Amino acid sequence: MDAKTRFLNACYRLPVDKTPVWIMRQAGRYMKPYQNMRKRYSFLRLCQSPDLATKITMLPLKRLGVDAAILFSDLLIPFLGMGFEVKYKAKIGPQIKPSVRDEKVMETITTPDPERDFPYLRQSIKQFNKKSKGYYPLIGFAGAPFTMASYLIEGGSSHQFQKTKLMMYQEPHRFKRLLEKVTAVLIDYCQFQVESGLDAIQIFDTWAGCLTPLDFREYALPFARQIINSLKSYQIPTIYFLKGSSGLLKDIFKLGTEVISLDSFQELSEARKLLGPNVAVQGNLDPMALFLPKDKLKQRINSILEQNGNQYGHIFNLGHGVLPTTDEDQVSFLVRTVHEYSNPK
Repeated sequence: MDAKTRFLNACYRLPVDKTPVWIMRQAGRYMKPYQNMRKRYSFLRLCQSPDLATKITMLPLKRLGVDAAILFSDLLIPFLGMGFEVKYKAKIGPQIKPSVRDEKVMETITTPDPERDFPYLRQSIKQFNKKSKGYYPLIGFAGAPFTMASYLIEGGSSHQFQKTKLMMYQEPHRFKRLLEKVTAVLIDYCQFQVESGLDAIQIFDTWAGCLTPLDFREYALPFARQIINSLKSYQIPTIYFLKGSSGLLKDIFKLGTEVISLDSFQELSEARKLLGPNVAVQGNLDPMALFLPKDKLKQRINSILEQNGNQYGHIFNLGHGVLPTTDEDQVSFLVRTVHEYSNPK
């Protein structure tokens, strides 16, 4: 069974020869070849050069043996076509200007034309598919509306999301209008990627875990559902990831994605019980577990595989992105262990 069949079968809860594995942020900052490229090029240059982005996308296939590639890009790329400036600062993270906190800035938001504003994404996808010769699946991605709106309001990353929640609670009509604008952009952005040749797409709602269940149902779920619904006709699997999902799984199930990606704060067996048999799950090793000695790491990996039991529809992954200081050898060990344990000789 080739890697693409293995991955897609798992997404659709069909038999596989072994558990497929890929890793969020698998192509990038912890790898020496990427670090060398980063010394020569800015982060945005790497994202916007099809040759460089394809090379980085393929690194984990050659070096780690993972079963799927995720397109090397960035969550905030859509903002570049919406009239915002995005800068990436070491040890600080992304900085977005101007931040959207009043009506004046809201009215300046423009609607990108993906063909005009993001042609490098299509070129990168086509280059990858040509080089991989159909053996590996390619996953694209986008942020979900709540997460992307939060970036715009906060002007970057946040821990408490106070500015976002202030607008949400004090100016709900303005907040929903922002969500509507962002959702329309993201629908076009996701469809553009899918039409360019993706095999699957993951929607990252990383920051929606800051919401209460009530607020999640009002301000995150309906807008994410619009994106998922807009992709149904393409007949490729969609994956939804939310950091802090354990109390929201029953709501997330209602999105209708083929795969729900789990963070590390709930046992996979318990998530399986809550979700039932009609959805695949992805995850959910703690990224910090990759710093354990190999014997301890192997125990953690095997525990997750055992929690899944013999059920179809499990894609092994981390509960969030691989950390920058992770030893690449530990990641290789993870991939080998998943394949060996789920397919004993």
